[in-house]
Order: sequence, then structure tokens, then C-alpha cells
Amino acid sequence: MCEYVCVATEWMAMQDTFARRHNGPRTADVQTMLETVGATSVEDLIRRTVPADILLDEVPPNALPPAMTESEVLARLAELAGKNEVWRS
Repeated sequence: MCEYVCVATEWMAMQDTFARRHNGPRTADVQTMLETVGATSVEDLIRRTVPADILLDEVPPNALPPAMTESEVLARLAELAGKNEVWRS
């Protein structure tokens, strides 16, 4: 009994990881979604969904800052929070 419970517990723990919960759908999930809506690719889906007058053909240079890791974001947030001042009303 313990062998089954231990294996099941390990499997469940692996399913509840940050990456599995937050890194988006798997390739098979995307393919199923595209087939369901009749699109040939994610780009095709976007072109069918986003109005042409607001759709950009290219991303402007420096449109977004470089991506940060989770640790970098937490450090930046701590830095910003450290600038808060506590005042009495």
C-alpha cells in the first residue's frame, strides 16, 4: 500500500510545480486548440483575432525591457519597496 501511495504522492508533487502551472500549454494542447478554432498556427489565430489596424507587423526595437528572472524581479520589487516612507496622517 505504501508503495502505491508514495508513488502517487511523488507524481502529484511533480504536477504542482511552478513551471507546470505557469508556463502555458503544451504543444499538443496548442495543436488541439488550433484545430478546434480552425487556425493553422498561433500566428494565423492572432491575425484572425486582432484587428488589422492595431496589429503590428514588427515589434519596435526596445519596445520592452529585457526579461528578468523571478529572482531579479523579486530583488527589484524589494528595492522599490525599500523606497517607501511611513508617515502618519
